Amino acid sequence: MPTSRQLKKWKQFFIWIFIDPRYIYISILGVIGSLLLALLSAESLPEQITLSGLYLNIMGLFTAILGTIRVRREFLPSISDIFVNWVQRRPLFRRPVSRTIRAGSATATAAAAAIAEGFGVRKPGPDASLEERIKILEENMENQIKRTSEINKKHSQRIELIKQDVAHIKQDVTQRENSINKEIEDIKQKLKTVTVGNINMQITGLCWIIIGLLFGTFTSQIASIAASVVF
Repeated sequence: MPTSRQLKKWKQFFIWIFIDPRYIYISILGVIGSLLLALLSAESLPEQITLSGLYLNIMGLFTAILGTIRVRREFLPSISDIFVNWVQRRPLFRRPVSRTIRAGSATATAAAAAIAEGFGVRKPGPDASLEERIKILEENMENQIKRTSEINKKHSQRIELIKQDVAHIKQDVTQRENSINKEIEDIKQKLKTVTVGNINMQITGLCWIIIGLLFGTFTSQIASIAASVVF
């Protein structure tokens, strides 16, 4: 029973002998298929060669069109999307853009723009005694300390709101950065796949077109060579 290493070697050999040069095999099979179809479509050898060249030209053009459609499908919008976008850009159908404002940001902005509160100070009368003046002064100091504590508490709450907004902004930026990086990697992978596949397809189609042109241009010469080889 073969080991996993041997199976891996056989798999690599199968890929090397069949998968990697698959476009060469497709090119050869296309030429053979066109010749067989021409043998069934015409009786004389020159007509068969001419028809085979015509089939190869059609196959080459079809391959080029197929590659163009594949690129358009991957990187360009469809015809329906282009039409819908064109209709939406008309001034009569343009809709107002709605904008969403974060609640935390609005609160922080309103807090930053708030007007500072004034301080009420009690003043003693002109006939107040020293004890009354001291008592009023103590009350004013207690009120100022209390209000200062309240203001510090409000400022702390505002700072916390700002910190939360900054954290949300950082999270949004990180998520957008990760999303953009992922989109870039997807585009690179698509570009690599489509580019390599299309190049191979274009080369295959070009080979069919060249062989088809040779069959159509040098029909009599190829027919005479084929007749001398066969007969």
